[in-house]
Amino acid sequence: MRDFVLVFKTLYKNANSSSKDEDGKKRLSTGIKFVISISPLIILVSAMIAFLSVGLKDIGEFSLLVTALVAVTQILVLFLSMFSIVSTLYESKDTPFLNTLPLKPSSVFFAKFAMTYVNALAISAVVLLPTVLTGAIAFNVANGRMFYGFYPLFFVILALAPILPLFVVVVLSMPVVWLGSYFRGKPTLKSVLTILFYVVLMCAYMVVVYYMNTTGFGQNGNVEMSQGMLGSLGTLANVFYPDKALVNFCLGIDAGKNFGISAAITVGMIAIMLLLSSLFYKKINTRKSESAQTAESKNASLKQNNVVVSLMKRDIKSIMRNSSLAMTSIANLLMAPIFIVVMYFISNFKANADDSLTPIMAQMMGIGFVVMYSMIFLAGANMIANMAYTREGKSFFASKTLPINPIDSIRAKLLLSVIAPSVLLVPIMLIALLLYKIDIVSTIFIGIDTFMMIVGVCSMSILFDMKKGNQHWEKVSDIKNSSQNVYQIISALTSVLPAIVLFVSGIILASFAQSLGERIIKVIYWSVGTTFSAAVLALGLCLLRKYGLKWFEFIGENKPKKKSSVNGLTNRRLMK
Repeated sequence: MRDFVLVFKTLYKNANSSSKDEDGKKRLSTGIKFVISISPLIILVSAMIAFLSVGLKDIGEFSLLVTALVAVTQILVLFLSMFSIVSTLYESKDTPFLNTLPLKPSSVFFAKFAMTYVNALAISAVVLLPTVLTGAIAFNVANGRMFYGFYPLFFVILALAPILPLFVVVVLSMPVVWLGSYFRGKPTLKSVLTILFYVVLMCAYMVVVYYMNTTGFGQNGNVEMSQGMLGSLGTLANVFYPDKALVNFCLGIDAGKNFGISAAITVGMIAIMLLLSSLFYKKINTRKSESAQTAESKNASLKQNNVVVSLMKRDIKSIMRNSSLAMTSIANLLMAPIFIVVMYFISNFKANADDSLTPIMAQMMGIGFVVMYSMIFLAGANMIANMAYTREGKSFFASKTLPINPIDSIRAKLLLSVIAPSVLLVPIMLIALLLYKIDIVSTIFIGIDTFMMIVGVCSMSILFDMKKGNQHWEKVSDIKNSSQNVYQIISALTSVLPAIVLFVSGIILASFAQSLGERIIKVIYWSVGTTFSAAVLALGLCLLRKYGLKWFEFIGENKPKKKSSVNGLTNRRLMK
């Protein structure tokens, strides 16, 4: 415990030391900028949750709504923090120094884990505090059936909510990084195996959690709801079973049983992380240090073929020769087909399994799931575009001296950012056609609209990386400084918000099936979807065309300011 407190205190002070601009004034932290930028959206969501809560009939339905809010927040934490978590745990500059100290590997691991937990807790608090409490008050006023112990117990939910996404990242990343450490000298093979292993682990996790809920703990996994939206919330609660048990306990639903389940799951997650850290953590970092010391740099050579193609090949090689960079760039893209397939097998609308859903409702929900996950993961979470110039690091300054037209460089970045998710779009369309049984016309529109969204969002992401990227990094872990690029939130929301709107609009339109008919519903739906995608496409390309060359000249000038040193005796403290 003493080692943990000492390391955590030092890391926390170093991470939160103040940074100043050129004029010597304190700069706003990334967290404050994030809160300011997301506040309008949180206010809007809180108002919507209040209206939904008023119409709920009982505490069980309210539990599903709270579980959904917690689950969505955890996905947001995972989306915003995954790269930071991996880099903090495995790619930090202080790793070689900490390995030389007489500290337990588990103490070092949990000190760094606590750092990521604090950041995840802050994100969770910003989202959950206003939304859940607003919903609870509205439900209580409308129904008067609220369990008043929920208000103090809500802070238990808030404290435990970040653990699940962090646990998922740790459990999936630690074996992956450990496996990758055995392939020194074979970076491309290492990256490929790392990505494949990640996909297998993610699929296994979702399958295990689903069957744990449907066959274990005395649960049947069925949520009998008459309304399509509540049925979807029930499906989501089945997937995020740890959240379901925790929320039910805090709402007084089978409190004893759900407390035992929730406590067992939480203790189990911590125990598994403790076991993995003691088995692998020091070995991983030791191997990484040895690999870094023996690595030889090789100069990449460009063939005198098409310049754009040559630049794309060079970019692909630079990604695949660094397993951490490869996993960061590709992992989010792979989540799209994984989520779509898993949601088919665990959802109540599969093959019209839920009698409460009409065929058109089930079909529109299926289309909504495919469109939503495709747009969010292939466009908004496309790290190949988000780190287009950042991932080059200081080598960008050398390539900038070459006689390469900036237009060719921008085209190469955009093509690579679009081609990678487009390759995954093909199997997604096959999944929609063959698994979800979506009609061929809707499947084609899924591909067209998602592709337009990918091109538009990637154009904005590349542009924003030019504006606020970070090329001044020594190790991959230093790229996390580019998380101060608040502009990337704009490009992410540009795909996330239309995707959610399309999902909800499909359900709303399906409720008018008797008066409108299936054909009119789909015409309206795809008209709205195509309009959204075309607008994002036009906006992204116009912005890139207008500002691309101008901002290209300033790439690299956004050098992150060094934090004022308040920990000058950091090493001395740890050695005491």
